[in-house]
Order: sequence, then structure tokens, then C-alpha cells
Amino acid sequence: MLGKKNQSAVLAKYFTMYKKNPRSKVFAPLAESFRKLGMLDDAFKILKDGIRNHPNYTLGYIVLAHCYYDQGKFELTYNTLRPIVSQNADNISLQKVFAQSCMNLGYLEEALDTYKYLLFMNPRDKFFTDQVKKLEDDLMVGHKKLSLDQLIKAP
Repeated sequence: MLGKKNQSAVLAKYFTMYKKNPRSKVFAPLAESFRKLGMLDDAFKILKDGIRNHPNYTLGYIVLAHCYYDQGKFELTYNTLRPIVSQNADNISLQKVFAQSCMNLGYLEEALDTYKYLLFMNPRDKFFTDQVKKLEDDLMVGHKKLSLDQLIKAP
């Protein structure tokens, strides 16, 4: 991870590029730099104009979703990513924050599906393995459901 000094240098670079051309797609990495420095208000301002100028630019929505997530606005995170999740299946960052927002909202089956896909893409990732196991245990995936009769007659 970059230190604060390096993050500030990256921010300065993107900010200079943005000032030269405010309608460029550099708005997304600039907003991400603001976000990483905890400057969410600045990130939101940049994202508002950037997404208005580039409504189909996926990276802008990913950064916006991360900003919402950082604020604990999980419903907004979910609603920002839900329309673009399937078209961006290979974007690990998008999929991960989507799964995390699903978990926070209690959409456990959707979170499980997403984490299973992430685990398929990264079979050695311990975090994804743990999340799949936890969710499968919570949802009792693969467990045989017993009828009331069977429960009463059970030893």
C-alpha cells in the first residue's frame, strides 16, 4: 500500500491532469485518490461531474460504490453496483465490494454466489474460502432438511 506521501503525489498528478481536462476519465482515479486519503466529500464532487460526463464508465461507479461503502451506506453501494455486476464479472474489486455490501444487507445467498465466483477465480484466496464456508454454514447449504415428523422421532 502506498504511504501518505506517495498517495499525495499520486493525488497531485491526477489533480493536475484533471485541471487540464475536467471532462477526461481521470476523474475516477482522482476520486479514488481522494477516497484513500479520507477526503470523501471531494471524491463525491469529482464523481458527480465525472459520471455525468461519462455515464457508461464502469470505474467511476466502482469508486462511487467504494465511497458509499466507506460511509456505511450499504444500500447505496448495492444499488450502484447491482446493474453492472454481471457485465463486470472479472473485476475482483467490484465483485468483492458488492459481496460485502450484500452481507451487510443480509442478502446472504447473493453474497454466497459472489464469493463462490471470486473463489473460482482465486482458488487459493483464504478470505474468499472463509467467506464461502461461513455463508454456507449460515445458510446450511447442502444440509438435509428434516420434516417435523423426522425431528420428533429423532433420538
